[in-house]
Amino acid sequence: MSLFDHLWLPGAAGRTTHERRASSLCGISRISAVAVTLAAATGFAHAADLPSAAVAPPPVPVSPPVQPAAFDWTGFYIGAHGGVGYDHYAFKYAIDVPGASFTGTDGIDGFGPLLGLQVGYNYQIPLSALPVVNKLPGGLVLGVEVDNSWTGIYGDTTGSGIPATTQGLVTFGGRFVNVGTARLRIGYALDRFLFYVTGGFAYGVTKTYYRLQTATGFQASGVSTDVRSGVVPHVGSLGFGVEYAIDRNWTVRGEYMYDGINAHYEVFNPVAGANVGFGTRTMYHLARLGVNYKFDWVQPAAVFK
Repeated sequence: MSLFDHLWLPGAAGRTTHERRASSLCGISRISAVAVTLAAATGFAHAADLPSAAVAPPPVPVSPPVQPAAFDWTGFYIGAHGGVGYDHYAFKYAIDVPGASFTGTDGIDGFGPLLGLQVGYNYQIPLSALPVVNKLPGGLVLGVEVDNSWTGIYGDTTGSGIPATTQGLVTFGGRFVNVGTARLRIGYALDRFLFYVTGGFAYGVTKTYYRLQTATGFQASGVSTDVRSGVVPHVGSLGFGVEYAIDRNWTVRGEYMYDGINAHYEVFNPVAGANVGFGTRTMYHLARLGVNYKFDWVQPAAVFK
């Protein structure tokens, strides 16, 4: 008797062995289907109890950082400066006074501080808008500036130029009271840096003086105040410098200037028929540091930070 003969299903009585076997197979199939269904349900329930896999959120688009625009030098500005001035020059002199008459050569070193104000305007043209240089970065800056400096620059010399038969002393000197310029500027701007050359008109107020005492007892002195001026290329003001923008409004700079205003021969007449003459000049090397405030009248405030 086979395994199928021992399985009993309801209604199996009175059936043939073949029929009982067929019925047993159907019962086994039903049992297997139920078992499979239960196993699947159990698996689904177990899977429901497991933690679900985390789903990554969609990526958030990130915009590239916004680069501030290059500094634009266009605009009006006002500022202050300070520095020093120096010059050395040789000169001839001639003395013709009661009891003494002689000529000679001497030299003066002038040195001292200066302090002043400036005002100006710059206009920047992008190099990309110009022919030939349109592949270069930066811009061309054209400007005009007016300044005035009050100075303590002076120098004098005291020597014994009088012949031994009429011993004495004579002093020659000069003082640079103030100097002013009205100049054009042309420069190359590379973002915050501005490299420039400048030149134009210059004027100065000078004082020239002398003191004389001869062995015969004659004494004389004199002071002359003059306003002198000139413009390049013969005389005037020439220079170069570099300026740096700290932020949108404030800039600092350093510059060298040569102010060659004038040179002439000064003659004094201490008494009737007497002459004291000597050469003077107002030509100084100036080294200056300055600070400017640039107004945003023609430039949006958000252009540069």
